[in-house]
Amino acid sequence: MAATGWKQLLGGFPWFAGEGKFPIPAYSEFMPPPRIGRKPYGTFAGLPFDEADSWGLPISEYEEAWELRPGLQRLAKELVGALVNLGSGRRAHGIAKNRLVDNPCWPAELAGRSGSLGHERFVVILPLALSRTQDDKGRVRWTLFGSSEQGPAKAFWKSFFTAPARQVPAEEGLSFIRRLLAAVYEEELENLHDLYDSGFRILPRGPESAFPYWIEPPWPSWTEPFLWSGSGPVGRVKYLLTFRPFAQLPQRVRMAYLAGDLNLLPFPGSLLFWDIPHYLQLQRELPLAMQIPLCT
Repeated sequence: MAATGWKQLLGGFPWFAGEGKFPIPAYSEFMPPPRIGRKPYGTFAGLPFDEADSWGLPISEYEEAWELRPGLQRLAKELVGALVNLGSGRRAHGIAKNRLVDNPCWPAELAGRSGSLGHERFVVILPLALSRTQDDKGRVRWTLFGSSEQGPAKAFWKSFFTAPARQVPAEEGLSFIRRLLAAVYEEELENLHDLYDSGFRILPRGPESAFPYWIEPPWPSWTEPFLWSGSGPVGRVKYLLTFRPFAQLPQRVRMAYLAGDLNLLPFPGSLLFWDIPHYLQLQRELPLAMQIPLCT
């Protein structure tokens, strides 16, 4: 049986044994990444991987409590603050004007209504590029590299899987959506038991994504009743989850949102980091270019 997940990285271990097979460059010339999993001499770096979980990355409670959680909370505060300013017609510090030029996520049709959309709650679903890095003193920390170069949707939908073709229980996904709607739109949880009747739908980003690998992965089974093509009546749709740029949404959907009759999740302006024309062009030559807009 072929190895899967992290076990593929150990194929042929130890493949570096023997003279000249394991060069160690000077730190002054190259800063190596921190080691994870198996060290060259057989022990583990940090928490050992779980042999029963080929796709899991062990993260200690210390890392989560002192590095990841505070860092993500601080990042969310900065990002949501900037996006609220953008959607409210105020100066959005950190979002340069040239990133909005010809950006289908912030077309003139939407920008012209900034500050007048009283029903907007600025939900942000934003996948990030994170990695552990090592500085010149050997300190290992989690580092933000920017927005995910895999596009705005893939990480979100993959979060409902623990491995390829292995979903979390459907009720967990449905419960997440119910809690989100209850917290953001002040809906009573008992009124959200039937999400379909509550007006929840999902509109795929579509095959016209900028890059083939941005296509949304296999859908969790619980999404099937809610998948919507956008061609049917809009009147029964109250909450629409979509990562499609605003300018590419069906006209009836755009009109319903601008009229305050439809809520879009996430906030359409929050997708702008993935549709900046200059960075789309750069991504074709530099595969990780889409990480840059969030950090500059």
